[in-house]
Amino acid sequence: MLIRKAVYSRKLIIILLVTAAVFFSSCAAGRGELPQTVWEATVTGIDKYGFATIDLTGEDLFSAGFEHGDMLAFKAGNAGFEAPFVTNLSDVDIGRELLGDPGAPNHLVLAINMGDFAEAYNISEGLPVAISLHEKAGYLDAYNLRQMTRTYDRADYASDEIFANFRMVTAGGIAPGVLYRSSSPVNNAFGRAAYANALAEQAGIVTIINLADSRMDLVRYLDAEGFSSHFYEDLFVEGRVLYLDMGIDITSDDFGYALRDALMFLAEKDAPFLIHCNEGKDRAGFTIALIEALMGADIDEIAAGYMLSFVNYYHVVPGSEQYNAVAEGTIMKTLRMIVGLDPEADLTGIDLQAAAEGYVAALGLDADYISAIKSNLSAEI
Repeated sequence: MLIRKAVYSRKLIIILLVTAAVFFSSCAAGRGELPQTVWEATVTGIDKYGFATIDLTGEDLFSAGFEHGDMLAFKAGNAGFEAPFVTNLSDVDIGRELLGDPGAPNHLVLAINMGDFAEAYNISEGLPVAISLHEKAGYLDAYNLRQMTRTYDRADYASDEIFANFRMVTAGGIAPGVLYRSSSPVNNAFGRAAYANALAEQAGIVTIINLADSRMDLVRYLDAEGFSSHFYEDLFVEGRVLYLDMGIDITSDDFGYALRDALMFLAEKDAPFLIHCNEGKDRAGFTIALIEALMGADIDEIAAGYMLSFVNYYHVVPGSEQYNAVAEGTIMKTLRMIVGLDPEADLTGIDLQAAAEGYVAALGLDADYISAIKSNLSAEI
């Protein structure tokens, strides 16, 4: 049964979906299969990260009997794929497709975790997307395992550093006090900017690499009512902030260009350095992992440093099943990408430092730049 056609009104769609839910409930219980209903949505927009919004909401799917953890099948243009119905990017592994329900009232989002969905599947605004059930609860166990909760209340965290995801990086040959990472000290979307700004000032940061924002973004933050990150503002005015407006597709040329510029900044500028994105978790996590590998850190050091963001934000317990699942789906896949191996390959015996040097060289940095990065990061302050 085709639930959505262009000639139908939105009201009729919801009525049909609700009617379908009644029928579904009489045919299926628990994890039983729903009938192979198919309906069409339309792509209403593509954002800077390649996320495609569609004109269905989470409530539409819930009303039709679907739940988070269901596997759905999609047909968009000439592309066909399967993806789970989840909430956030962190519900799936790096490189995996998802239909996200981010809590926004007017849309669902098709995306790839750390990828560009629109580019990967040649998706454009106005394109119809056919959606059907692939497997009821087919992703439910993995979805439940990946559920993590954070708050925006400082009182829920043991320290300012944990709340702001702020920390010194000393893995491998990185000298103490030279390199730091954090959530954004200037974008207050997560309520942490003032804390990250104060900690950066306390650490004596003189050079900042902002992976997430453009100059226009930074000016907008500085002009916002209640802005208080004046230490960051001073460094920005002095030309000590590199703003890269980096996307999240770690396989794209644009990501590589931004990463190259960040590494060149490390080679050319003075420490102490701070690297951040918005949360200081994904783009910053990839960049720091690459730098740590370049500086001779081993797999365990790099993985523990990456996963500390999940411990800080979500209180994920090290060594737990959840911790291990997130690590395998994020940092371990990241390291395999840096090394140039398949996503599931064994990393035992791999020379990560040599692999990182090769990765950086492929970005366009010659031996002199690599040597300068190592010198800057290993020099004691």
